[in-house]
Amino acid sequence: MSVSERLSLIGRLCKYLTVISEQHNDFEAIAGDKGTKDLEDSLQMVCAKNYQLKYIVTRNIKDFENAEVTAIEPKEFLGLLDANS
Repeated sequence: MSVSERLSLIGRLCKYLTVISEQHNDFEAIAGDKGTKDLEDSLQMVCAKNYQLKYIVTRNIKDFENAEVTAIEPKEFLGLLDANS
């Protein structure tokens, strides 16, 4: 996928998504969790849970097998967007 195609995709996604920021307490939550193995994955899980999100969209489903929020692949998410538009 070219840069211009990626930018176009980001523009389309921004019509449907809200970007959320990590908070200080999110970092504290993962720092205090002895089970934390991957900082970014753990932050995504904490933020998704805190914001009561339906999905974590990722190409790395296996890292989210035990997550409280369902992980789906980008292609599946785009299919959901198409079905709801």
